[in-house]
Amino acid sequence: MTIKEEDLDKRFGDLWKKGPGYELTIKDALEYALLKSDNTAYHVLLSTYPSFLDEVFDFLDLPKDSQDNEPVVTPKNYASIFRSLYLSAYLKPEYSENILDLLTRTEFADRIQAGVPSNISVAHKIGVLKNKQTYSDCGIIFYPDRPYTLCVMVESETEKEAFEIMKNTSQIVFSYIDSAKSF
Repeated sequence: MTIKEEDLDKRFGDLWKKGPGYELTIKDALEYALLKSDNTAYHVLLSTYPSFLDEVFDFLDLPKDSQDNEPVVTPKNYASIFRSLYLSAYLKPEYSENILDLLTRTEFADRIQAGVPSNISVAHKIGVLKNKQTYSDCGIIFYPDRPYTLCVMVESETEKEAFEIMKNTSQIVFSYIDSAKSF
């Protein structure tokens, strides 16, 4: 795939610095998009496969709401996407596993992942909607024998406050799941 001028997005990630004409593989674009939450990689993937998001949203029966030509995804919608990955309901099992593996290696450990012990794997995806100061983190916490999905979206004036709320929410949910293990 080749980065086009219209794919460049400086809001999140560094791939835009490579500039128009830079070539990358689908695997590279997915890694940028999932590991680094890179917006330019997302736009390259979407411009290469324009019907992909519609197909996924249709399969999962998710509403196709948008704001500024970007899909708006609610916590419930995010949970459906993660459930689909976990159950390999849309993709072949090996593709779902690869995506979940990438999402466990994201560099953003300061949100919901920060609320669980470091020995618990978390596959998650962060998001930022700057014009509304909305921060999100959604994923699967692989609690042994009882994995669960957690999606937190916070409207906040500062990232620091939003991340703290996400971390605290994650700690509360983890504590509840952990205390219920004896039942």
